[in-house]
Amino acid sequence: MGYQSIVHGRILLDRDFKESQSFINSLGNDNTYPQLNTDMFGIGITEPTYYEDPVIVFGATYKQIEYDWTSFILKFEHILRNVGFDTAKIQLETEILGTYNFFWKSKYSKDSFDSEEKLIETDEWFFGYGNRGRWGFLETQIEDFQIFDFENFKYPIEFSDDQKNVFTKIINSINEKTEQKFYPYKKEFHFRETYDLLFPILNKLSFERKIDFGFDEARDKDGNSIMTSKGFYIIMKQGINKETLANTVYKT
Repeated sequence: MGYQSIVHGRILLDRDFKESQSFINSLGNDNTYPQLNTDMFGIGITEPTYYEDPVIVFGATYKQIEYDWTSFILKFEHILRNVGFDTAKIQLETEILGTYNFFWKSKYSKDSFDSEEKLIETDEWFFGYGNRGRWGFLETQIEDFQIFDFENFKYPIEFSDDQKNVFTKIINSINEKTEQKFYPYKKEFHFRETYDLLFPILNKLSFERKIDFGFDEARDKDGNSIMTSKGFYIIMKQGINKETLANTVYKT
């Protein structure tokens, strides 16, 4: 059965309202877990449904998304890069681990924060855990248990050397032909050892529409659907090359 996780939150916009709406609509149906689909979002950008700044709200339930939280955050941050957001909040409710809060503040307005607010500054935005108000200031002090670190999650997200090495070997062996299936795995044991390392990278690139990946349909002797190394494929999208893929992964 597994445990249920609830994810909900909001993205406050302060610019590019129509363009932001168009991007959310362009998400369509995301078929790779954990999904982020257009249908999950409510886009209230038509007056009088907002005062000064419109808000995009979203929510969904998942099966134990905490195990794939890295992939979820990578996808969510791709959305933030493509909308005119000021601040964003996510709340993750789990059955076993408790509830966690995540916050982002855009650098567009060139705000600054004191160290006591315990925000992590990146090139793109400020990020923080804990119970925060509208502007990102802590309303209560952060306790250790409020920092999400399940499955070695760490912010800012960085792919490990092992992940990068596996990905580099795959990319080096891929041909440059776009919109064609490429089958990188020749041996089953190599697939079994490396696919879990590779999955967050593939998930990110697929959501950014740089690649497609999946498995050709295969069945065992009893007719059950199975995944095999020989059936695993990657498709490089039109206009994308190996250098683009490598740069996307190594700068994360």
